[in-house]
Amino acid sequence: MDKEVDNIQPCGDGCSQSLYIDRATSELDPYREPGAPVHRSQCPQSGSSCYSPSFLSPLESEERDFHPQELREATEQINEILNDLLDDSPPNRILRLITVPGGMMLTWNVIGGRVPEGAVGIDSPLQERMQMYGLLSSESEAA
Repeated sequence: MDKEVDNIQPCGDGCSQSLYIDRATSELDPYREPGAPVHRSQCPQSGSSCYSPSFLSPLESEERDFHPQELREATEQINEILNDLLDDSPPNRILRLITVPGGMMLTWNVIGGRVPEGAVGIDSPLQERMQMYGLLSSESEAA
């Protein structure tokens, strides 16, 4: 395996979304040239590694040492940013926080539709998934 991915913790069954390159269409991608290659992410309908992009804090009346005031404030600021993104979401997309090898990533996911055959998914090699996520150069070669 490429040494760039040697220390990445794979997410195992947690990375259940599909990734693929599609061609831009005017109704899905109004700001792109029709036919341009577009990287897409799509989550399965049920039980997946795709989460609603919001963070929670304990109730104000329920103080917890593991989530002190500075984390409450950070959570509030993060949620404000995410809400601003949601207000300006692209057509036919939904904002999701997804599990990727080594961490989490915010993505605009395709809503519904079929995932094309050959999409990169959970059964794909780690290096191929890392390249589709943009976490590893597409020019990296297997060792």
